[in-house]
Amino acid sequence: MKKFCISLVAALFLIASLPLSNISAQSNEEYQLFSLREKTNLETASGETISLEQGAIFYSLNNDQGKKTISFQGETLLVDSDFLEIAVDEQNGIEFVKEDQTSIIKEISLEQDTTIYDNGENLKPIAVFPKGLKVQIYDEDETSYKFLLGNRGVHLLKKDLNETIDNKNEVISSEDPEIDTEKPQQPIGSEIIEEEAESIEEATKQSEQNETNLESANQSINKVQGQMEESIISKEPLNQVPSSSAVMSALTAEKSIRDFTSADNFFKVDNNLPIYDNRSGALVKIGNLTKGQIYKRIGEISNWHKISVGNFTGYIHKSGTEPAVNNLTNINNSKNSSIIIKVKTITPIYDNSNGMVKFANFVPGVSIPIIGEHGNWYSVDVGGRVGYIYKTNVTRDFTPGDQFFRADSNLPIYDNRSGALVKIGNLTDGQVYKRTGELSNWHKITVGNFTGYINKSGTEPAVNDLTNINTGKNTNIIVKVKSVTPVYDNSKGMTKFANLVPGVELPILGEHGNWYSVDVGGRVGYIYKPSVTREFTSQDQFFKANDNLPIYDNRTGALIKVGNLTEGQVYKRVGELSNWHKIVFGEITAFIHKGGTEPASNTLTNLNPGKENTDVIVRVKSITPVYDNSTGMTKFANIEPGVSLPVIGELNNWYSIDIGSRIGYVHKGNVETGKVIHQNTTIYDYSLSYMLDKQMSVKPQTDLYKGRIAYISADDEYVDTNTNIGFPREGIISASALNIRDGKTITSHIYGQLKAGAKVNLLGLENGWYKIALPYDWYNAKREDVEKYVNPANFDLNSTQALQFLLLSKSSNVYENELNLILKGKGILDNKGSSFAQASSKYQINEIYLISHALLETGNGSSELANGIIVDTVNGQKVTPKKVYNMYGVSAFDDCAVRCGSEYAYQQGWDTPEKAIIGGAAFVAEEYIHNNKDTLYKMRWNPANPGTSQYATDIGWAYKQVNNMSKLYGMINNYTLYYDVPVFK
Repeated sequence: MKKFCISLVAALFLIASLPLSNISAQSNEEYQLFSLREKTNLETASGETISLEQGAIFYSLNNDQGKKTISFQGETLLVDSDFLEIAVDEQNGIEFVKEDQTSIIKEISLEQDTTIYDNGENLKPIAVFPKGLKVQIYDEDETSYKFLLGNRGVHLLKKDLNETIDNKNEVISSEDPEIDTEKPQQPIGSEIIEEEAESIEEATKQSEQNETNLESANQSINKVQGQMEESIISKEPLNQVPSSSAVMSALTAEKSIRDFTSADNFFKVDNNLPIYDNRSGALVKIGNLTKGQIYKRIGEISNWHKISVGNFTGYIHKSGTEPAVNNLTNINNSKNSSIIIKVKTITPIYDNSNGMVKFANFVPGVSIPIIGEHGNWYSVDVGGRVGYIYKTNVTRDFTPGDQFFRADSNLPIYDNRSGALVKIGNLTDGQVYKRTGELSNWHKITVGNFTGYINKSGTEPAVNDLTNINTGKNTNIIVKVKSVTPVYDNSKGMTKFANLVPGVELPILGEHGNWYSVDVGGRVGYIYKPSVTREFTSQDQFFKANDNLPIYDNRTGALIKVGNLTEGQVYKRVGELSNWHKIVFGEITAFIHKGGTEPASNTLTNLNPGKENTDVIVRVKSITPVYDNSTGMTKFANIEPGVSLPVIGELNNWYSIDIGSRIGYVHKGNVETGKVIHQNTTIYDYSLSYMLDKQMSVKPQTDLYKGRIAYISADDEYVDTNTNIGFPREGIISASALNIRDGKTITSHIYGQLKAGAKVNLLGLENGWYKIALPYDWYNAKREDVEKYVNPANFDLNSTQALQFLLLSKSSNVYENELNLILKGKGILDNKGSSFAQASSKYQINEIYLISHALLETGNGSSELANGIIVDTVNGQKVTPKKVYNMYGVSAFDDCAVRCGSEYAYQQGWDTPEKAIIGGAAFVAEEYIHNNKDTLYKMRWNPANPGTSQYATDIGWAYKQVNNMSKLYGMINNYTLYYDVPVFK
């Protein structure tokens, strides 16, 4: 007894000090003050459960999963946002404190579940911390310790730690006042019996004084006698010597303890005495015995009785007890089961052998095995007696044999496949679910084809009374939740037993009208189809559009909108690519994003039975509706302006086309066919005269002057000739250079010059000037001749020469079949219309210009480079032999056309004719088109900066280039010409 009490005091004062980890350096403004809407539990990294009370206020941050975080001793604890609401700082007056702004003065390990308060005065409970949790203290006063939770100071009361205050209060109190309520009549049955609330501290002041005196006496006696051996129970060293008067008082109290012998198997208590558990090495109060009741002893140690409490030993101080005779009618003769229960609230224990008589209490947190179950009650062993505990007051620990559990609230369901806990829904309060396993403090349940996790707190074992247990298998059809979606059990009416949050994907068990069946918690549940979207499988041939979704053409490598589907309409898929449906759009494949669509069955009455496109092409002039006329005129698509489509057929004022494998009709008034010209103008901020001045300054050339009369000086110094004969006669130029002029004046236009030694046919002599006829050659063009070519107004847009204004950066919307008409019989290029169409679309280059370029460079598809060269050396280095193609003469320089052109093709990977056509188009587009010179006119005259960077000096260059393109256009029927015509001030 002496050694035990001293060690108890020492144990209660043993405190360690550890450094505090810093939380991340967030600014105060990022934190918000939140209040808990309802009681909730948080789990620390080490597995301890912190219970937060309703109304508790903390500072919190958002995290990436939409949850709130609460900081505690360097840890970030997650709270579901549904449990929080914003609190007002000014109204609550709660100071924000960062963890790195405090210094730790000590660390306390809690010896029992302990209530935490928001301050040391009003004593408002805000949390319950579990036994064993270590709390880092940064401040203290007479009554409490202060530490941080949620970036605010909170309080741990010293009296809850059994610590003395000013050395006046007792370490252990045996007073335990009791509050009785109406007692239940029977422990067996289904009636709901109200909990009985009791005070844990119910003992007389005399037993308190006795305990204090005995404590002091034992310490003093041990000190005086010099006994240094350890306490039998707590193993703590002696550390205190009280005054001699305290020793005498304690000795007096010691004599008041009744003597017990080893033959005394039972004792009676005179007061509501506390029961202690010493398994941790410290005395932890776990409940109270009841005044006047008798208990069986299983042993003693010093001044303490040992009693059985479930499967461990409880300790009762002998003061306030006396030996008793066994007149009990509820002596326990049974064994404990493997089922463990944990007390949730102050819980009375009843003897029901002669009515319901309370004979003990348990405090929250106590865990003991049960003897058995009896309706709404568990039987347990306390003091060698069979006692009954109402099931509502406890939670039952789970065993591996427990297959089912009941949720006591709307508990969150978590998915852990990412390695982090992600909330995917909620269970429903009172509902039962099947377990597939467990992991530490978590239940595993089925959610579709993956495992969901439920925290065991807030659950209890249950029997299988379910009528919707799943025995089926998941299909390969996946649904994705769009909004918070209830899951119903329809086995006995529509009973909600879970929720799923947006974004959750799971397989279905089956379809049932407007409902899908799914597996949640081993139960068959039903979710309403409009609340989810169904993922597509490769077997799904049709889809429904849930909005007016855009139709995209991807031939360029970029998504180009070409139209819209119509909400509620169904279309046939011809394939899929990642998150995209593929559909027929005329003769090309178009793309529809799967978002906003759902699988559908074939209910179409205008499905194309296999009708093929004709050679007639229509181009849409304005946004054009497409109608299904199989059951009346029903719009099922729109087409964007400028889009070209092949026609299936004609019906009066309508063309039929194929969109989404459906035959649709467009009105002829909305489209155009054949040759279509779209004229655009670019206005330049200078006059035509200025344009001519700039062009004349760089001496434009022409070959138009053959045979034209011109004049050279007749000075003998410049021309040697036989003057004794008439004209025509030969002359030889003796000057180093002699100007050829348009007239007989030195101000006349100069066509060019004759060099020394040149022979010239002199036709006559006029006023000191020899008349000559110009041979074919390139000459300086006269201003009026330049004006004929540089002035756009001189050309009719319906003429061949207007093609010099054709935008080479825009497709003419020529379909593959017509391109193949042009390429027919053109060697390696024969039937390659599809490749030219793809190249045109991909690199924004006119397909007719591209074909014209290829025909010129390949000799109509017959050149050696076009038909393939086997290359085994590149830049002098051996390479893997490969046959390559070059369709545009790229890098085929005059002095090494075949070798240089083929090596370049090898480096570009052009190992098929198709790759050479499409890949080479990038070079043509970059070198010739996409440099602000996308018409032949711009290439020749460069109106953006006239007189500079011009491709040719021939004034007729652009005029002459169009002839071959005009021939190619003449071979096809349906095309669009986009002109960009310059306009000068």
